[in-house]
Amino acid sequence: MGDISLAEVHEWLLSLAAHNEQFRFAVPAALCKVLAERWFWTCYYNPDSRADSYHEFGRWELGRGYAPVAKLKPKFWLKNKVLRRFKG
Repeated sequence: MGDISLAEVHEWLLSLAAHNEQFRFAVPAALCKVLAERWFWTCYYNPDSRADSYHEFGRWELGRGYAPVAKLKPKFWLKNKVLRRFKG
C-alpha cells in the first residue's frame, strides 16, 4: 500500500463522513455504508506485512458497518496470511 497505513486510510474515510455531517452532500447512512464497503476492499486488496489487514478491517469503526458475503471472509483471511508471508 506504499507509505500510507491502513489506520491513515480509515481516518481519512471517517473524515469524509464527518465532512458530510457538516455539508450534507450525501445521505449520511448511505455514505457510511459506501465508506464501510470501501474500507473492506482497501483492506482486502492491500495486505501489509506490517499489519494484519484481516484483523485491522474488523478492529476499526468502519469494519462494523459492512459485512462481506460469507465466501469472502475465509478467502480474505487466507489471502492476508499467505501474502503477508511473501511480502515480509
